[in-house]
Amino acid sequence: MGYPGANSVGVLPESDAHAPDNGVEDTSAGDFETRFPGVGAGFPASASKLWHTRPGFANDVVPAAGPPFAITVEAYMAVTLALCAHGLRELLTAVPALRALHDALPRQRLVLAAPGWLRPVVELADCVDELHATPLPAALRWNAPPPTFAVDLHGADAGSIGALLATGPAHMIAHRHKDFSQIPGPAWQLDLPETVRWCRLLEYAGIPADPARLDIAPPPESIGEPEFIVVHAGGAPARRWPAERFAAVAADAALVVSGDTGVGHLATAFGTPSVLIFGPESPATWGPPPEREAHMVLWAGRVDDPLADAPAPGLDLISVAEVVAAADRQLTSRALV
Repeated sequence: MGYPGANSVGVLPESDAHAPDNGVEDTSAGDFETRFPGVGAGFPASASKLWHTRPGFANDVVPAAGPPFAITVEAYMAVTLALCAHGLRELLTAVPALRALHDALPRQRLVLAAPGWLRPVVELADCVDELHATPLPAALRWNAPPPTFAVDLHGADAGSIGALLATGPAHMIAHRHKDFSQIPGPAWQLDLPETVRWCRLLEYAGIPADPARLDIAPPPESIGEPEFIVVHAGGAPARRWPAERFAAVAADAALVVSGDTGVGHLATAFGTPSVLIFGPESPATWGPPPEREAHMVLWAGRVDDPLADAPAPGLDLISVAEVVAAADRQLTSRALV
């Protein structure tokens, strides 16, 4: 059933508390040690049909009777480059996929191309080896040797795939795109939860990934027992408080009341109780996993333009009384624990 439709305004019922089944076939991991003896860890056998190999690098491919690629120990000392050049919200939904990449290739250095201001949260997530400051896909500058793998965790547009291909990777993991027919990948689906989307991209490539692995540790400057409520309305970059300070506050709060913002996603990652008010985009895509009872979502069931200059019409359908009632319910539930 997923999240409620246009006739639902207010708190999501428990009966709807599961992600929609989109009919996408899952791939299962193979036995990596059987296919690549002696390497120790890496991509499973089901990767054989999935990788795009850079033209001119014949040594990347071995005969059909053998493993899909001649991946050596030296290759695993190289780099996997992942691109997610968005904001805090998008970074936090990519964390499960980044953890899966890190686990799958422990002998590769995992580099994340993302905006530099996200560094404090990237360090808290503790799932990449290096942040390569990249505000936009078009701004990706790669002066190091070509990465072994390039992974598009940015979006479905040609710009992010093109930016990664320009780094000269041996292999590419991305969603299918008409402008890059040489790169196999799953089709982009509009109604997938973002955490599930990126994990399924990796599963298509034979990498086990769990979308529930989105928790991050609180920052060291957290102050202990939560005694206050955070209300966050969002803001443009010029009005943005530093990410590490929002992280410290969200980790220590008794309750976070927020729109569909990075701070709301921080509350989910920290396990801080929250009331999240959704407008133009569905919580089925951007909301917390519905089975996480600490987070209450309010949504009018309307999908509108997320890039509009004015507040989405659906937001006007959610009243102050509903938000206050949801906050009161969350605080009461916390007091009973």
